[in-house]
Amino acid sequence: MKTALELTQQEFESSSTRTKQYLKWHTTFKRQFTAFLQSLGCVGIEISKPNHFDMSGFFMAPNGKEGQLWYFSIGDLRWDKGKMLIRTAKHYQDYTGGCNLYADLSSVGRFTKTFKNYVAVTVPEPPVDLTEQVAPEPPTSPTFDFSYELAKTIRAIRP
Repeated sequence: MKTALELTQQEFESSSTRTKQYLKWHTTFKRQFTAFLQSLGCVGIEISKPNHFDMSGFFMAPNGKEGQLWYFSIGDLRWDKGKMLIRTAKHYQDYTGGCNLYADLSSVGRFTKTFKNYVAVTVPEPPVDLTEQVAPEPPTSPTFDFSYELAKTIRAIRP
C-alpha cells in the first residue's frame, strides 16, 4: 500500500478526461488495495473501472459466520485525497449503506490502523474443550476462594 498511498498524496492535473497520472494511480491503488484486502481474508472484491479521478467498490470482510459486505469510496483526487469512505452495505448495488466512516490515507500505518478498526476483521477461535482443562490449584491463603470451590463442585458432578 505504500506506493499507492504515496501516489494518492501527489497533486493531480485537472482535466476533463482521464489523465495518464490518474490511470497509473488507479492501476497501482487497485492492485495494492486488493492485495491488502486479500491479506485480511476479504473476498468478493469488486473495484470500479477507471472513472474520473475517483475510485469505489465493494468487498466482503470475514466478520463472524457469514461475513459483512462493505462499500468504499475515494473522492475526487484533485481536491479530496486525504480519506477513504467506508460503510457497510446490504448488496453490491448499495451505495448508501450504513454510517459513514473514514480511513486516513496519509500513511500506511494510519490507513491500516483506521481501516482495521472500522472493518474489524476477526478470525473465529476454535471451540474450547472444557473436559480436558486442568483443575485450578487450591488457594494459598487461608481465606475462602469461591472459584476454587465451585470448580471442585462442577468436576465432582460431571459424569
